Amino acid sequence: MSVCWLWVAQVQMNISRYGAPPANYAVGTLLEGVFPAALVELMAAWLARWMVTAPGWADPRREWHHAFWWTLVPNILLLGTAYLMTVEGQ
Repeated sequence: MSVCWLWVAQVQMNISRYGAPPANYAVGTLLEGVFPAALVELMAAWLARWMVTAPGWADPRREWHHAFWWTLVPNILLLGTAYLMTVEGQ
């Protein structure tokens, strides 16, 4: 989501400054952001196949719930950084 936000901001900023969209609509920005994210996702899916939970009372829903809350703050920080970059660039 942050990559898309930065891409839209880059296109809008270029249009407001120069009156035209960037060359190739800044596809390089999308590729530089989406490719590493997709690679990390594929590695996570690959590792998930090889990991096993410990025997006992493990609850996958509870683990996903904790994983969501642990990743919420870094995602908010990324979106905040993208917002500050777009506001400061104007």
